[in-house]
Amino acid sequence: LRVRFAEVSRNVAAGLGEQGRVQLGPDLSATATFSRSQSNSVFGYESALEAYGQVFRPDSKTQNYSLNYTRPWDNRAANANFLQAEARLRQQEILLGQTRRNVSSQITLAVTNLQSALQRTALAAQARDLAARVFDRAERQRTLGVVSDFEVIAKSIELLNADLDYQTTLLGRKISEAAVHAAIGSLAQRYGEGSGK
Repeated sequence: LRVRFAEVSRNVAAGLGEQGRVQLGPDLSATATFSRSQSNSVFGYESALEAYGQVFRPDSKTQNYSLNYTRPWDNRAANANFLQAEARLRQQEILLGQTRRNVSSQITLAVTNLQSALQRTALAAQARDLAARVFDRAERQRTLGVVSDFEVIAKSIELLNADLDYQTTLLGRKISEAAVHAAIGSLAQRYGEGSGK
């Protein structure tokens, strides 16, 4: 999302730069004027009605056409606007590049952290399974009178600690997954309200 915002800002700056460049170029315009007029001279109409009938037939018609070519040879304001627009465009391109690098770096870091969290979770699961087997064996040996209750309690504490470590690594894995989704911009889709996940 941040990259898209930066791209939009860059595109706006590019549009302003193009507008400034166009203002420095020549301009060609065409104009046309038409005029019709009636003179107040008497032309010898036989009646007033006939004279009134000639109102829409002008005595003279004039048409003027012109083609204007304008080139701003030394328009300091237009040059300044163009240079400012170019500077803004360069700045937005730099910001876009920085944003892309930052997002890429965050994604790489988040994925690396997730891979590490997955490995820690797998190791913690193995440690918990081993602690559970040791505890089960200690309980069987206690029923046979081979080990004391104290040793079984100690193995039980080890199993509880191993399970706590496993639950902690599961939480860390979920946090790492959320960090990956946040880095790629899909956090709202993944954990948003109504996602059902």
